[in-house]
Amino acid sequence: MGDCILMDFHKGFFAVSDGASRNPAASYHFLSRFAEGLDRIRPLDPGIFLSPAAFRSARDEFLAQAGATLEQIPYTESCTFTGLLIARTRRQGARGILLHTGDSLLFQVDARPGSCRQLTTNNFWMVGRSKRYFQIDEIDLPDESVFILATDGISDLGSEGNATTSESIARLSARHPIEGVADEIVESIDLHTPRTDDIGVVVLRPDRLLSAPARFLVGGTGGEEETVYRERCRDGTYEDRYLPAPGAACSGGPSQTGRDDED
Repeated sequence: MGDCILMDFHKGFFAVSDGASRNPAASYHFLSRFAEGLDRIRPLDPGIFLSPAAFRSARDEFLAQAGATLEQIPYTESCTFTGLLIARTRRQGARGILLHTGDSLLFQVDARPGSCRQLTTNNFWMVGRSKRYFQIDEIDLPDESVFILATDGISDLGSEGNATTSESIARLSARHPIEGVADEIVESIDLHTPRTDDIGVVVLRPDRLLSAPARFLVGGTGGEEETVYRERCRDGTYEDRYLPAPGAACSGGPSQTGRDDED
């Protein structure tokens, strides 16, 4: 219900948020405002290589806007937030800016040796109640590594065979192609846990990320909306299917052109 996902392929920004049961739509409201803030800054297009100076400038602009957005959220619209901005630089390769507050999570799964670690620290600094992010980090995004953003419902994965959540994620990521990992996470929870929390999941492989003029904001619903959705699923109004993002069919890697000012 209160779990919401934002995916902005033009700005290279991805996030999850979880609203409290008393106001589940708070996650949607916050990510909507965050998306509006992204429109006010220059694109950190994941298809463009940035010079060190250009990256620092874009990073500072992004963090200033992200901070201004957080300060505007009222106390009553409490929710968690974990977001990852992805950019490519000429000298340091792919870089990420992590913003985090609350108990949503970011995991890094490395292809070799197939390990998984949690990059975020759970805390009680909720959006709305705090005017600062608990965690702001600049991180490496190694080639072939997979990054998984998730709300706290993913902790139910740890019930499978007494494995930890990180161990379960590593196993699922090793067994399945990246486009199927999110489905496998959800299905594994459904199969092994009789009572579960809601969950929102985004699975990313930054070295394969292509730019596209597309933004998706999904979830953050309340009880009434969920009831209507279930009814329409039963009567055939909605159908589960996969759709490519506009422009995602383009081929090739990152562009060698773009903002290229040197130090």
